[in-house]
Amino acid sequence: MLVSPPLSACSHESHLAEQHRKILIIVARLGDLIDADLPAGEFRSVMTFLNMYVRVHFAYEASCRQRFPHSAHATTIEANRRLVDAFEAIEADYQRDGFSSALVRRFYNEASLWLAEHLNSQPASSAPEDAALSRVA
Repeated sequence: MLVSPPLSACSHESHLAEQHRKILIIVARLGDLIDADLPAGEFRSVMTFLNMYVRVHFAYEASCRQRFPHSAHATTIEANRRLVDAFEAIEADYQRDGFSSALVRRFYNEASLWLAEHLNSQPASSAPEDAALSRVA
């Protein structure tokens, strides 16, 4: 179960809040598919999309960091780098070994661990939209 804390100081910008929502939804959906008979092509699509989407998200957050400096940004940058590294390793394993349910589980675990750390590292916000991100089962 993923629990989402308040968003960053940039959360008043609906674009960033929407990016967080989309990532939550994608990771939660991937979790739902772990025990399902997920076709290799669908996994590849989700993997590719999420990999690209988080990179766009990281770039957008970088622009927020310039406008709203916070002490947790170094931790966030490091966590983002670790996720990119993990996704690249998973992609390499996929290319070398092909599709497997273990790979789906590993991808989900990496994404959900990063997501929890990422959202927990964000400074508190009082934006009303934050309440909408209470829990993803």
